[in-house]
Amino acid sequence: MKVQHIAKFIDQPLIVNKISTAAPYILGGCATALGVHDVFIQKHEKQEPKGRRLRKNIVVLGTVAVASLVAAKGLKVNGKKIFDGLIDEVPKADIIMEQSKVVQEFVDKYKPTDEKLGMVLQKAKHNALGLKETSYVLDKVGDDPQAQKLVETLFGKKEDLSSAEIFGEIKRLSLLGLVPVVAGVGAGIAIDRGPHKKHNNSDRIKEGFYQYFANIFLCNVGAGAALFGLESLKRFKLIKSISPSQKFVGMIAGIMATGVIGGSFIANYISKKVIDPFVLKKREKNLTLDKIYDERTPEGLDMAMHIDDLATAGVLSGLKWIEPVLPAFYLFSGYRAGMGYRNQAHHPKN
Repeated sequence: MKVQHIAKFIDQPLIVNKISTAAPYILGGCATALGVHDVFIQKHEKQEPKGRRLRKNIVVLGTVAVASLVAAKGLKVNGKKIFDGLIDEVPKADIIMEQSKVVQEFVDKYKPTDEKLGMVLQKAKHNALGLKETSYVLDKVGDDPQAQKLVETLFGKKEDLSSAEIFGEIKRLSLLGLVPVVAGVGAGIAIDRGPHKKHNNSDRIKEGFYQYFANIFLCNVGAGAALFGLESLKRFKLIKSISPSQKFVGMIAGIMATGVIGGSFIANYISKKVIDPFVLKKREKNLTLDKIYDERTPEGLDMAMHIDDLATAGVLSGLKWIEPVLPAFYLFSGYRAGMGYRNQAHHPKN
């Protein structure tokens, strides 16, 4: 079985619809797991009553999760649409109607003689196909120009994005990542009643900037720049074509160069030179440290969090099934921003 057949199987519109329907439950499960781990399992340097920590987790995670869902799916009030979501969601009934129409048109026009193919196509009118069924259809008609519309309808259309479309997608995905971070910072500020509220808020803003700038925005820009570079090479006929694997590898290289390597340094520098003086109003020697990485160093979990960048690269490569679960990937960034995470202790002693 070919690898591309597996990708086509997962990218069936009906399967993408199922993932989209399950996305709120996936997001809720991830939020619950984070909260339980932080309150009942994780050991913290600062002793904080579990009740207070639990309330903080509920407010921050709840706000981030709800804001992420609204950003992704849009908002309706009393059946009236207030605004569209950042992730397109096609109703299941519309998908079935389109598949039924296209399958019937293909059968009526070309009258396939393969009995098994006919049975599989009849199933495809109303249901997602299994992996073996997907592979069978693609083996039989995948390379037939007459079946192009059928294949694109059942398994998703291959898209070659232009430069403008690439950066339009980068803008959309970056906004989708910005919403949970802003929501997390706002929720953390609203719930904080501690004695170091001002310093905690400075931490939240700095961590929010770190998460968004280093872990989301610059990585998206790097992926887009890599795609733009590959497209330019093709336009000037320096390369003949760009395979999906070349796109993916190129985007990963762009992500590493901009976000992983340079993003944390730039985010820390701006945090120390701009955010601290603005929020704290003055430079306190025991709060504003001299070295860039004295209060926030990149760590293993930050590297693991770049799985959302792999997801972004997948979306830009044309994999539709990843989009509905992007809010779950961005949840951790919003959560860390809301909790004001810093991996170096730097609060003043009371």
